[in-house]
Amino acid sequence: MCGICGWYIQEPQAGFEEQALQAMRDAMLHRGPDEAGSYVSARCGLGHRRLSIIGLSDGQQPMWNEDQTVVVVFNGEIYNYEPLKAELESKGHQFRTHSDTEVLVHLWEDAGPEMVQRLRGMFAFVIYDLKQEIVFGARDRFGQKPFFYSWNDQQFLFASEIKSLLAHPAVKPELNPAALDQFLFYQFIPQPRTLFKGIHQLPAAHSFLLRGGELTLHRYWQLDYQPEPLADEVGQQRILGELRYDIEEAVRSHLISDVPVGLFLSGGLDSSYIAAVCHRVLDQPLSSFSISFPGTKYDEQEYAETVSKNFNLKHHVFRFDPGDLQTWLEKAIRFFDQPLADSAALPLMLLSEQTAEHVKVVLTGDGGDELFAGYGKHMRASQSSAFVRLMQSSLPSWFATGNLAACEADPIGRRRMTARLARWGLPEHVSGYFKNFWEGWDRDRLYQPEFREQIPVPLAAIDDMAADLERPHDVLNRMLQIDCGDYLVGDLLLKTDYATMSGSIEARAPFLDHQLAEKAARLPLNMKATTFETKVALRRLAQQDLPEEIFKRPKRGFGVPVKQWFAGELSGWLKTQLVDESVATERYFRREVVEKYLAEHQRGQRNHASRLYALLTFELWCRNYLS
Repeated sequence: MCGICGWYIQEPQAGFEEQALQAMRDAMLHRGPDEAGSYVSARCGLGHRRLSIIGLSDGQQPMWNEDQTVVVVFNGEIYNYEPLKAELESKGHQFRTHSDTEVLVHLWEDAGPEMVQRLRGMFAFVIYDLKQEIVFGARDRFGQKPFFYSWNDQQFLFASEIKSLLAHPAVKPELNPAALDQFLFYQFIPQPRTLFKGIHQLPAAHSFLLRGGELTLHRYWQLDYQPEPLADEVGQQRILGELRYDIEEAVRSHLISDVPVGLFLSGGLDSSYIAAVCHRVLDQPLSSFSISFPGTKYDEQEYAETVSKNFNLKHHVFRFDPGDLQTWLEKAIRFFDQPLADSAALPLMLLSEQTAEHVKVVLTGDGGDELFAGYGKHMRASQSSAFVRLMQSSLPSWFATGNLAACEADPIGRRRMTARLARWGLPEHVSGYFKNFWEGWDRDRLYQPEFREQIPVPLAAIDDMAADLERPHDVLNRMLQIDCGDYLVGDLLLKTDYATMSGSIEARAPFLDHQLAEKAARLPLNMKATTFETKVALRRLAQQDLPEEIFKRPKRGFGVPVKQWFAGELSGWLKTQLVDESVATERYFRREVVEKYLAEHQRGQRNHASRLYALLTFELWCRNYLS
């Protein structure tokens, strides 16, 4: 796990020298405290911060091929690097290191842009081919590793984090109003936008090629959601046997490391099953790590401890209290570069900082819900209303999320009624339309009138952005496609990467092994979710290894008791941030609307915790980046 940055320019110009590259690189010191490296030529600069995991003594970057004509900077892990290395050596390529990074330069020589099809891992990398004068890069299939860039036809700058781009004099922080509108509706900023005008995310499962002044992006992979036929008991047993083997093989590959590996253990089904598999494949017990919220419904310690005792794990527990929220929220804004209204990022940062005292690598259960259908909404997939679907086919624009969520007034409540009708009768709308956050008519009242004029209509909706994908025929897989393609990458994986990197540790998600994911996507529908059960296949497997109280547990999100704290211990502090000392309210929001939401929440009239938390994270972001 590392941090990468750099540029490519058409003509040499001031500001693109070693000093600027060092500033970009060292803005990400936390991503790679072990080593730093750089390369600068008239046109290209490549910077790297290293967290040593594999090839500890000889994995320095940037890394070259034999004749110094191809160079790479790389963030991530290539889990199949050993068979790839053996194959490339058989073709005459000469390796000088034991690092997985070196595979990339030789694979580029062998396969060109098609090299990404051969990679099994999590990655973001950039290759500069000096002979062909080509810059090529890619981001892994699920977007586990971040990649941001800026491009203006003359200069291409890239980095693992936005703060690195902002360290270069050519990049200035300026708010993107369309991205703010998306953030308030979704609570995260969907790819490819960022909250900064002119800075973009390279979408997951995409590569780019820069040649002759032209930048082209290419989607190189997508999940095939064509399910196998519904399976009888014999068929289910066969599928479960294959799935058990595939998960075990994915976990084995994710345990490859030259440093100690641990496990984030929540006590939920996903991380608990990863613990069970590790227990089967390892000769010695892992160390496990979890967070507690004493005295709240979010505290899952009894379940985590049950699992740790069951598998003889060396378990460590760390507390997160109300007073920690202020401290870690301010830290999160500095590390994350953009507001993320997912309060679980805060205890995850604390957990990562404490875990770093014990291990450098942790396994997680990320992706289990999105691949195996683990949310309560997935049980509703079979409950479509024929009447509502007929209305949708007759009035498609009425039901389009971009129109329903558009920042416009709704004086007679027609859009509100249609949105509720869609969520009731069209289950896939639950994955794309989030009613508990700032809906379109709420945002229309929230914005200052002058700023409201800068907001585009309709909203750029995540389910509309999936239009370039082959859409599944069934409702459940349409939901999963949106969950995997947007919420997983835009919220969960970004949160995990930034939070763990803030503590200088690497997180690995075995469920997101793409070969395992391809098989999970094609599971029969009755092995994903039914009207009464989520994660059918995974629960059936877990019965063989986990206590009943674990594998039968309903889904409980990893979160913070924000509702309780905003109405109690933190109510005064929250008002100070959002009203009395606010920067954002003065520029973008109407004070009386913010005060109304605060008062309703603190009196217990309505639960506005998610909306207020989004405003709070944006407020702190404004102070850090736009003041």
